[in-house]
Amino acid sequence: MRIQLKNKKMIAVEIQVRGTPSMAERVAFSTGRNLSRQIAPGQGYTEIARVVTIVITNFEMIDSDNAYHHIFKLYDAENKTLLTDVMEIHTLELQKLPETSGADGKEEELLDWLRLIRSERKEEIEMLATKTPEMEKAVVRLKHLSADEATRMRYEARELYLMDEMARRDKAHADGRAEGHAEGRVDGRAEGRVEGRAEGHAEGHAEGHAEGRVEMAKNLLAEGISPEIIARTSGLSQKDIQALMN
Repeated sequence: MRIQLKNKKMIAVEIQVRGTPSMAERVAFSTGRNLSRQIAPGQGYTEIARVVTIVITNFEMIDSDNAYHHIFKLYDAENKTLLTDVMEIHTLELQKLPETSGADGKEEELLDWLRLIRSERKEEIEMLATKTPEMEKAVVRLKHLSADEATRMRYEARELYLMDEMARRDKAHADGRAEGHAEGRVDGRAEGRVEGRAEGHAEGHAEGHAEGRVEMAKNLLAEGISPEIIARTSGLSQKDIQALMN
């Protein structure tokens, strides 16, 4: 996710659940790309705005120490000189978060936000929501998103069910046609091949199609699907569907 602030500074945030090879190099490349894409040919370097990359990981990205938060800049460590602040990379490792800390102010607020991201327990989330108005707002939004996700999953499940029923209807339709063809061939030998095929095909087609639509409608009614949707899906009339409901 990239955020452009009013002062044109760009904040790039990403959350990584599983480690990937050359993660540090990938983050450096991504930050450099966000810098380079800011200017077009012919523009000057003064057009470049500061880029801050924030990487939150659910694994240990830096194994050389136990610090959960690192800040990387274009910095000469030996002479303690900053080349430029045009790029900055923050790594936040959830597995290194301290269970308790004596931190206060901004550091404690950062820890609370990271705990909220990491937490899977409802009690802890509710407790963190009481910390600040911003965290309370975030938790409320998270609940709404979770509800929306559940709604989306129910909708997709119903949509798949409708598609399955349509497939069953088509199968019944095809079986009816096959049966009609077979009966037509048998009757055709006795009463005339052409007449028997036509009659058997028509009867089998109609019978198989009708049975498939009725069976699908019954299944959808059992699932609580509205008669209006069933009518559109099955091709049956509202009157036919009402009859099935009685």
